[in-house]
Amino acid sequence: MLTDTIGRVAVVETRVSQLGSDLSEQAAMVADVQTVQSDQQRQINALTDQVTLLGGSAHDGEEPEDTGQIVDWARLDRKAAEREWRRLYEWLDGTLVPTYRITVRQLRVCWPDHPAVREELSWLRCCWVSAYRVPGAPPTAAAEWHTRWLPAALDRIGAHFEREGCTGGRHREEHLPDDVRRTVTDSDLSHMTRWLHTGLDKDLANRE
Repeated sequence: MLTDTIGRVAVVETRVSQLGSDLSEQAAMVADVQTVQSDQQRQINALTDQVTLLGGSAHDGEEPEDTGQIVDWARLDRKAAEREWRRLYEWLDGTLVPTYRITVRQLRVCWPDHPAVREELSWLRCCWVSAYRVPGAPPTAAAEWHTRWLPAALDRIGAHFEREGCTGGRHREEHLPDDVRRTVTDSDLSHMTRWLHTGLDKDLANRE
């Protein structure tokens, strides 16, 4: 009887050992699956970022959310550029100009024809979105936008126009249209209705 009991115990121990081995193998398989899933998710996220950067959307027909991500204008296709121009125009005309009383002297009507000015205004808008539209942004982000980024951008834009020779009546070496020179003064607010849109049109025409 003792011999039988010892034999049964040995069988149980063998089965327990085998069960432990099986569980270890299953745990290793689960870990492998989780690793593969993690790699796949990273690849999906990377592809999504690339699609968004190039002006597409992760979902057909949906416009990418405006999260304040810096716009890389050099890599945008025509559709994405149209979207970013629209966002910039709407923000300038609806928020920046009326709120901060931005005049034609500060933002010349020919600004769309100056890629450097577009870049300055674009990053300024992105910083504003990050401070005011992104949930959880600290109050210091808005404070820094007002005390640091806005004055810096306006100073750089003003210096650019001065270097380029743009005034209330001229765009570089060209005279502005007569109707603009007759009706727009440096003290007027720089609203969209006063801007010259030839720069926007040329930019879009040069994109695929």
